Amino acid sequence: MKKNRHIFLLGILFFLFALCKYLFLSVELSTTFFVFEVLSFLVVLYVIYYVLNHIDSCVQGSEQGGMDKECVKRLAEIDRLRKKLEQYENRSTEGAEKSNDRSDLISEMKDSFNGYNEQAANDLLSCIIKRYEVMAAVAYYRKDEVFEPSKTFGIDEDASIASIKEDDGIHAQAIKDNKAMEITDVPENYIVGSGSGSSKPMFLYILPLIGDDKESVVLEVASFKKLDLETVWNQLQLS
Repeated sequence: MKKNRHIFLLGILFFLFALCKYLFLSVELSTTFFVFEVLSFLVVLYVIYYVLNHIDSCVQGSEQGGMDKECVKRLAEIDRLRKKLEQYENRSTEGAEKSNDRSDLISEMKDSFNGYNEQAANDLLSCIIKRYEVMAAVAYYRKDEVFEPSKTFGIDEDASIASIKEDDGIHAQAIKDNKAMEITDVPENYIVGSGSGSSKPMFLYILPLIGDDKESVVLEVASFKKLDLETVWNQLQLS
């Protein structure tokens, strides 16, 4: 009601001016008349006060209610956008970290690659084992018409690792295409490298590197979770 105080001050001023006109009358007015005038003025002021107070209450209540609803909506939207931004930043950070790790791994494998031979197959497998949670793995190198195992990981030492042929088994397509292959439908009876009888892997990766003179190495990697080995290996081939 503070902002309406000037209305009451103006009302009092006008009332005093209205009383002044009676000073110029030649007829003497009774005291009752002036009492009635004052009472009338007070009634008018009370009516004005009541109306203004009612209007202010309604308007302020309406505005406050609307403002509260609007604030809630805006705060909810701000919170949603903030969470979305945090998720985007986290994904960007994780993506950047994975990209950097991937680049580092590819550089490391390139540095360790010294030809399509047994040592190269072993070094490449060592790079992968250091970077990934691998269940089991076997490195093969080409010898004559078959691929001989040269290094194993996660397989019993006394397990017999069979040689593989380039045109036989699940390795054939990857070797033919010279492209990394991710296998998610792993056969029930499949054991990595025909080795230890551990649990069946959820993901199997066949990673070939085929040279111009048919010199080649192949890595076979099993994991319980999805890896980005297919992407890494194909980038290694391109480089």
